[in-house]
Amino acid sequence: MAARNGNFVHEELNPKLKSEYLVRQDRVIVDSERVKVHFEGNFYPVLNFSSFGISVKSDIEFVKEQSYDFDLYVDHIKLMKLTAHFVRADENDLGKYSAFSMAETIIDIDTIALVKNVNSLLSDTITQQQNLSQIDEQFKLMTYELRHLVDSLEVKINELQPDAGSADARAVFGKEEVIASLLSNALSEGFNSVYAKMESVFKGKSTDFKKTHFDFFRQMLGEKLYKAPYAHRTFYKPKGYAGDYEMMNIMYSNQIRGESLFAKCLHRYFIDEPASIAVKNREQYLRRKIKEEYKSAIARNGKFKLISIASGPAMEIQNLLQDDSIDFNKVEIHLLDQDLDALKHAQFKILSISKNLNKHVNLKLHNLAIKNVIARGLPTNDFDLIYSAGLFDYFTDPVASFAADQLVKSLDDGGLAIIGNFGIENPNRFGMDMVLDWNLIYRSEEDLHGLFAQHCRTMTVESEEKGINLFANLRK
Repeated sequence: MAARNGNFVHEELNPKLKSEYLVRQDRVIVDSERVKVHFEGNFYPVLNFSSFGISVKSDIEFVKEQSYDFDLYVDHIKLMKLTAHFVRADENDLGKYSAFSMAETIIDIDTIALVKNVNSLLSDTITQQQNLSQIDEQFKLMTYELRHLVDSLEVKINELQPDAGSADARAVFGKEEVIASLLSNALSEGFNSVYAKMESVFKGKSTDFKKTHFDFFRQMLGEKLYKAPYAHRTFYKPKGYAGDYEMMNIMYSNQIRGESLFAKCLHRYFIDEPASIAVKNREQYLRRKIKEEYKSAIARNGKFKLISIASGPAMEIQNLLQDDSIDFNKVEIHLLDQDLDALKHAQFKILSISKNLNKHVNLKLHNLAIKNVIARGLPTNDFDLIYSAGLFDYFTDPVASFAADQLVKSLDDGGLAIIGNFGIENPNRFGMDMVLDWNLIYRSEEDLHGLFAQHCRTMTVESEEKGINLFANLRK
């Protein structure tokens, strides 16, 4: 009989079945390879059990209500003796089984769980030891030494924490910034010196060898290095990829972050590395190119239409709004990103700045999957400028070439497509791979010409100030 209470339905139990029903409430489904009973010289897998009953996979014809004695084993360890009454035999997808209720003893579920957990721990430890035996001795020693150094540095750096007391928060932050900046260079020299030696271990080695060693390094040092917000977000990738818009904002803000002085120093080290500076330099490079193409397009047809692919926070547009040499009434700005949060953030920032400056901005947003853009092309055409700063170094050569062709096809005659790609001279490549799991496809100037020159009328390759981030300029 069913009784209704709001949106819930309660089934009234048959009093005769209540005891059996309650017995089955706390049953535990188990791994039959790990939990078994021993009976008359043979082992039989346990399917499930509770404190008051047990189901055993067996073809034996037991006698109903008769008592039987079993030995219960967990992971080949004899745990306890059981005396149980046979209740019934049945069959399911796993085959025939027999159900018993406890006669004198009660199964100690907590003890069984404890044994399984301990054995799992032992198994994991054995696996770790086996994996450890695969680690190159030189690499292992360098990793241990680096961990010891980092542990020591954490204690000593945190001891330098300025006393907040009654001091102004800005004064404390200023002192922390000074300490972090001073230590950043020392950390960079120390880490990069070790990384250079570590990298030599991988010459001629397989991908599996590399993965095993990287995993070991992260296991040993991850909990320390990922205290830096930059490293934490890059490695754990909450958006599914390393260079999301929040990561770009972290780099552009160029401020120390972290829950301790040690974390703040690490953060400063990461955002001051050449590769990070090269990423920050993108904004200046793109802003300069936008201004150049704006002048050319206005002279050509009196208007300027641009689109940023994988636009992120669109910091170059935010900063460009401060430039009074550009008449934004003649500019049509398109931002395309598969991350809706990135588009919302960029929209809020751009419209807020334009409102404060009393400037009109013709802004159009496109929330599209990058793979669809590659396959189908851009949602609109006749652009004077198309640029993508941090996307193509995730593409294989065939995809990169095809995508570039799609971009050029969407240009107006005389328009320019700019494609960013990290160059092969990135000094932080090994550290980015091992520590941050930030894997890019690096390309030389010759590589870029080989991929893209066929799709345009003329092509040049430029770079930001560091010479690390290359930019292929494709003129239609």
